Amino acid sequence: MTAKRLLRQVLLRCLAWAIVIVGLPYFSISMSAQSCFPYSQFMALAQPTSMLVKLTYVGVQEEPVETVLFSSGGIIAALNACQHPGLFYDNDRLGTRIFSATPVEMTNLLELANQIPVLHGGPPVDGHYLSFSMVSRSSLRSEVAFEAVLKSADAGSVLNAARAAVANNPLGLRTINELGCDIALPEPGKPADVTSSFAIQFSMFVVDPVTGYYVGTVTLTNISSNSIAGPASLVLTVPPDVPLVNADGYSCQITPIGRPFVQLVGNGVVIPPGYTIQLMLKFVNPAQEQLNPTAQLLAGSGAR
Repeated sequence: MTAKRLLRQVLLRCLAWAIVIVGLPYFSISMSAQSCFPYSQFMALAQPTSMLVKLTYVGVQEEPVETVLFSSGGIIAALNACQHPGLFYDNDRLGTRIFSATPVEMTNLLELANQIPVLHGGPPVDGHYLSFSMVSRSSLRSEVAFEAVLKSADAGSVLNAARAAVANNPLGLRTINELGCDIALPEPGKPADVTSSFAIQFSMFVVDPVTGYYVGTVTLTNISSNSIAGPASLVLTVPPDVPLVNADGYSCQITPIGRPFVQLVGNGVVIPPGYTIQLMLKFVNPAQEQLNPTAQLLAGSGAR
């Protein structure tokens, strides 16, 4: 991740987190009361209504990699009952990506993770890459915890399980995908370039006197004779110092890397011939430069 991209994402996440945190119920866990369990026992005792999950990159790095933290009961500052000595957990203190999950999503994650053989194994393996840890209130009226330290290939399986578990949670899916991009484990697949299938028209961008953002619209019409199956995304090329406030993510696999994108339709939705979609775009533009974005449309599964 470049320094410019990191700064841009920190600014935008501060705005998003202020909204997300206000809406989360508070979930306080006493670190001293946690007991560490093997996965099968943790799964049997955990309560999906009061769970917290943490994904921490523990491999070799040159820049900070923000930890992912999500809960069905709120936010806590740390989760360390099962941490393995000698591993690099400093990313937990250098930055955190936060989102809220539902009890159903937590149940899905528990069941999907249960199918990953390495989570039922023992101590960390050579080539440690990702810490996958969880804590929950239990039927025993205490807190139970679990951690597995994974090599790269197994870390990819855990990220895929998390993606599937929060597939209907836009912020959650975006957050997991951003971590995957940062640690070279992007969402599997390669989307197709369908730009030639659409007529694309941008409006003028003007200053919103309330927010100060530069606001405009983009109108997209499917001019082909084929339906375009989602997920479909609009990837924008704009100056690096003009971030898109309402971006759904940033490209990490389709070059140039680091471009903002917005999601047009999700998985299982199609854009039929002749159908038009209009989106509002909001940019931070402190230099008040004229905006002339260009666009690329991508369809199909896989990291943008």
